[in-house]
Amino acid sequence: MDEVHILNTTGFENIEGEQSLYFTQTPTEELKIFYLYTKETVPQKIKNIVNILKPTYSMGDTKYTTTYIGYDEAQMMIEEDLFTKKFDTIEGLFGNNIIIAEIARKTYTALDMMHFVPKEEWKK
Repeated sequence: MDEVHILNTTGFENIEGEQSLYFTQTPTEELKIFYLYTKETVPQKIKNIVNILKPTYSMGDTKYTTTYIGYDEAQMMIEEDLFTKKFDTIEGLFGNNIIIAEIARKTYTALDMMHFVPKEEWKK
């Protein structure tokens, strides 16, 4: 039970389906949730910050996957010094190079615990 989030049924009301979710663990066995979105499946509560026309950024020879971070997950990542602000990059996050495009406002839903990445760009 230490490795899961327990939510009531309405906690997932803004999630478009399990085909959009990717679960993985950190080396210390913390659960991480990635929402792999498409143009049609961006959750309504974060639709205003997601730019579906910009799935990647290139800097020099490196391509970065555009990543939006849920509020609670972002606070944890900042505390762990993984990034400090919008447009910071992280290389090798679960095998992907990412750029932090935006931190979502707190929604008080399961969305606060997720990373949002374009489905066609994410390498599992």
